[in-house]
Amino acid sequence: MRSLYLTLSLVSWGLAFGAQAEDARIQSACPSMAVPLAFDDKTHGLWYDRFWTGDCARGLAWCHKGTPNWLGVMNDLQREAPAGQRASLKKRLCGLGQKVGLEWARDNSIRTIDTAALGRFYKILQDGSKDPLVRTTQVETQAAAMLTNSRKP
Repeated sequence: MRSLYLTLSLVSWGLAFGAQAEDARIQSACPSMAVPLAFDDKTHGLWYDRFWTGDCARGLAWCHKGTPNWLGVMNDLQREAPAGQRASLKKRLCGLGQKVGLEWARDNSIRTIDTAALGRFYKILQDGSKDPLVRTTQVETQAAAMLTNSRKP
């Protein structure tokens, strides 16, 4: 009985954590994203929030607050895009951010998108010499290849 109580308590804590892991700003920017997300552990969820918002929660060792962060990059790209393309671009960036952020936020020993890759993605996305949709496609392609290759046996 005691182990059942402990198991139920841990499951309840995990469900509550999953619902709390995402910052309200993420949901406001991307209301159509699927939630709650499945995080490996509490730290994974906190790093995911850092990816999106730039904020460092207590308990995140080596965290540097600020930019770049995904919400900021999304805003910059949407400002550059023609008005008729902004909604489509936003939807794509929300999906890309969810995929890249979930992987980058994982423990360093298992993630396939590391900080160096994230830096390359940000550099591509911030290159104002190309159309925002072209830059987004380029990062989507690179991220998909990294995620696909990581799942091969």
